[in-house]
Amino acid sequence: MYETAIQIGIHVVAKIVLIDGFVKLEVVLVSLNGLLSIVSIQKDAIIDKFNIYYMNAGTTIYKNCIHTFIYIMNSNLIKKFLVIIAILFCFNSCNKHESHDEFDNTKIIKALSFDSVLKGKAIPIDNEKAELLYPLRILNLNDTYLIISDYKPKDIFLVFRIPELEYLYGWGREGRGPDEFPVSRVREINQRGDELILFEPISQNLRFYAVEDTGFVKVEEQLLMYEGQLGDPLYQIRRLNDSLYIADYGTSFEDTRYEHIALRPGQEEGLFYFGRYPEVDLHNVLRYEEFLKLNAVHPNGTKFAVFYIYQNQIKIYNSHGEELKNVKIEDPYVEHEKTIGDFFQYRTQPWATENYLYTLGLNVPREKFSEELIIPTLEVWNWEGRQVYRASFDRPVNGFTVSEKYGKLYAYSLQSTDEIYEYDLPELPGLNEE
Repeated sequence: MYETAIQIGIHVVAKIVLIDGFVKLEVVLVSLNGLLSIVSIQKDAIIDKFNIYYMNAGTTIYKNCIHTFIYIMNSNLIKKFLVIIAILFCFNSCNKHESHDEFDNTKIIKALSFDSVLKGKAIPIDNEKAELLYPLRILNLNDTYLIISDYKPKDIFLVFRIPELEYLYGWGREGRGPDEFPVSRVREINQRGDELILFEPISQNLRFYAVEDTGFVKVEEQLLMYEGQLGDPLYQIRRLNDSLYIADYGTSFEDTRYEHIALRPGQEEGLFYFGRYPEVDLHNVLRYEEFLKLNAVHPNGTKFAVFYIYQNQIKIYNSHGEELKNVKIEDPYVEHEKTIGDFFQYRTQPWATENYLYTLGLNVPREKFSEELIIPTLEVWNWEGRQVYRASFDRPVNGFTVSEKYGKLYAYSLQSTDEIYEYDLPELPGLNEE
């Protein structure tokens, strides 16, 4: 028996049961006002590659197209049945396509001018106790600890107490044993309360550690992968909740237009795919590099933001993979014309809080970034995709994190790894201020 749940267009949902070559139509729900609720589907079904998703009673309706349904039609009986559904589909398909532009989430905004320069102070690191060689990530763990991951074989993580920036200890070493990590992959860090979640790409496991004043304590491990992964590790892993993670997709040889995959730990089938690469004459790894991105998740896990490194663009999605905002930025304060293959870096290092998204603005060609000391800017966005603040730092900064509780921004520089920089956060407008 083959059973699947199909959404046709945006207002028609059908449940099809195929038994020994015969089709049985279980449910067809039609809503002309778009307020459609799935109430009768009992069994989950998924064909991710063709945009057919898990659908249970009360789940969100995904905006798929009729061609998805046509693709799996492999018998004359099903094709005849399709005609019946097509009548219902055509009733509102014109309205659907006409309303696509009407409710298009894409908007073009003008970047803010630069505010005054941010002035910070340097907090020395006692090199007899701790040493930074090549910092990779810095994060605020629950307004309790400042954690910096470092590219070195021992003491991969340096732990400081917030807000005093008192150094506590170093933890972790390079290797493939228990509590050991490939140094190059300690960028894949998530958090859950007072726990760090580290991804180990060899075993494809998420490792959960409770961070305490004297060390890391292992809590659990969970497998995170998808069938047909083609040997590539996962990139840009972000936790939305315990049963939902997202990662980049189309990073290798996948024949796909999708940019992201949603995953559930311990389950080898992807939940759904979403976000579409633009139509360009690039494929696989080259296309992935052209549209390289960094993600940041809202603290409550209901949405996340995508910041493109080489495109002056950001997108905001909800936890179902539905695009909420697609913002393209026109910047009259930075002179550069972006073309395909021209790796001009716009922003990096996003950090998310309840109300804001903080990023480092670079606005330089990639080759210049590696040759000169770039002093970046701090950009602040709200979750509506509006830029609310922009100012230059007073020195080269390569990574940062934010504690809104203490009103501080903490940063490091690859040019001076014996210091941590502390800045006062700027005063920011409210979410509803126009």
